[in-house]
Amino acid sequence: MAVFTEETNYSGSPWGPLQEPILEGIEGMQGNYAAGPWAGPYTAGIDPNQTAGINAGVAGAGGAGAVGGAYTNTGLNLMGGLGTAFDYFNQNVDGSTNPWLTNGQQYMDFAGSIANSPYLDSQITSALRDPYRNLTENQLPGNAMNAAMMGQSGGSGRQVGDAVARRGYADRAADVGAQMRGSAYNTGLQFANQAATGDQFAAQQSALQLANLGGQGLGMLGTGYDYDQTGAQDQYDWGTQQQNLNNQQLDAQMREFYEPWTLTENYGNYLNPLTENLHNSTSEQDLLPQFLMENAESIAGLGGEAGGWVVDQIQDWFADI
Repeated sequence: MAVFTEETNYSGSPWGPLQEPILEGIEGMQGNYAAGPWAGPYTAGIDPNQTAGINAGVAGAGGAGAVGGAYTNTGLNLMGGLGTAFDYFNQNVDGSTNPWLTNGQQYMDFAGSIANSPYLDSQITSALRDPYRNLTENQLPGNAMNAAMMGQSGGSGRQVGDAVARRGYADRAADVGAQMRGSAYNTGLQFANQAATGDQFAAQQSALQLANLGGQGLGMLGTGYDYDQTGAQDQYDWGTQQQNLNNQQLDAQMREFYEPWTLTENYGNYLNPLTENLHNSTSEQDLLPQFLMENAESIAGLGGEAGGWVVDQIQDWFADI
């Protein structure tokens, strides 16, 4: 049954007659209400790829702690270099790291080993070859010849001459040996000083490297902390993503639950003010109350409890007419 028919009286002053669009709107709203709420899904289900992606993200974020721990442990191991470097340079202030002071005997022994080299013995022997030949081939035979010519072969004069010649050779050998070994010793001291300087430079470089590694260790501690924090933030973000997906499903369930109520409410909000205006403005519209009362049961059935509420409102309204 239509709300209005051709026999409906559209008179009533001071209001103008109802227009066909209004009547058609009422009929259309009644059709929408009779069709009921949307029967399809209210949201798409959670895609398996979404769940797999979130799980993979959470697993990856959980692994950040292991990476952060590796950086932290390495950083702690390297930090010891800072203390070692500090101790070295602190001692260097008063010169206590000078190798000649800390291990001078080592370098003295090194210089002495060059002066006492067995290769130097042969050089000294070579340098004394001519004086030795002069002693053995000239001086001593000459002393013997002179003593024989004088008839004093076994006399003290020859012995004194031989002794003087041998002492002269010994003095010459000592001078040559001292000169050559002294020169070699000075050379050894130069080499020892170069070695000490090189050792000191190497120690300084090692201390600098330890300090550099210690600084890197401090940086690794910060990197490890960042990895830990990033992993925690990533886990939180992935959890939030999962929560958002779950909330979408809950929101859809709530919309589905309240849709019949919303449909009934919209129907009532559309119809009630219009019927009130019709009552106030067109006293001859006696077919509208009859229509509403005759369709009360169908209205109630369409909207469940909400439909019953609309019927109650209609009945209360007509009771006040």
